[in-house]
Amino acid sequence: MAKYSMNYESGTAGQVPATGLAVPGVSNVFGSVVYSAEQKRGTMSLKHSPAASSATYVSYGNASNIALKSQALAVQVWFYFTEQPIGAFIAFFDDADAANPQMAARVGINHANYPGKLYIQDSNTASAVAIGTVNNPTPLGRWMRLELYATAATSGATITAALYDGNATTPVDRVTSSAASTTAGRLSAVWIGKTNYNTYATPYWMDDVVINTAATSLITEAKPSPYYIWDGAAYKSVSAHAWSGSHYQPVIKE
Repeated sequence: MAKYSMNYESGTAGQVPATGLAVPGVSNVFGSVVYSAEQKRGTMSLKHSPAASSATYVSYGNASNIALKSQALAVQVWFYFTEQPIGAFIAFFDDADAANPQMAARVGINHANYPGKLYIQDSNTASAVAIGTVNNPTPLGRWMRLELYATAATSGATITAALYDGNATTPVDRVTSSAASTTAGRLSAVWIGKTNYNTYATPYWMDDVVINTAATSLITEAKPSPYYIWDGAAYKSVSAHAWSGSHYQPVIKE
C-alpha cells in the first residue's frame, strides 16, 4: 500500500494523456480530456471538455491493469471550474467482480434531488448517504480541492468528502456517513471528472492528484505544485518516474 502524488507537467498542450500505464499511471481516459496550459497549478493540467449527456473522466487503477487493491482509499484532486459543477466528480470502483467493477462510493455537487449541495453516495446510487449544508460551495474561477475517503464494507462502511477553497485547511463543506454500503471486495479504481451523463457541458480543469491506498481519513494537506515531499524541515523535490515507451507522467511514491 502506498501514497501516490501525480501531476501533468510532462504533457504537451492539446495531447491526450497516455493510458494503460503501470500503477499509478492513467489507466483510461473517457471523453475529451487533453493537456492544457490555460489553467494550471504548475505548467500543465488536464482540460475536460464535456458534452451534454456525456461524461469526461480520467481513471486510475483497474482489474485488467494494476488495481489499487485498497480496503481504505483516499483521493485528493484540484479542480478549476468556471460554472457550478453538476454531478459526481470523484468515484471509487470495486473489484468484487473483476469483469464488472461496480461503483462503491462517490462525491458530487449539485444533484437534481439536492441542488447546489455537496453529497456522497454509496453502492446504492438511488439516494445520498449524506448531504452538505452550504449552498453552491464550489469557488469559481480559481483552484479548489475535492477529497473523498471510503472504506470497503457491505455495511458500516465510512464515506467522507470535503471541498476546500484553494490552500485552505478548513473545508467550505464536509459530509460523512459511517453507515454506508460500499463493496464486499476492495476499492480498486478511481474515476476523476464528470462521471455522470448529465447536461453539464462547461470545460473544467484538474491537476495534482493524490491517491492514498492505505488511508485512515481524508488527505487534507495542500501541497505546492508540482508536488514535493516534506522531509520534516522543508519540501524536497523528487524526480519523475517514467514508464517504457514515449510517454511518462510524473509520480511521487511515499
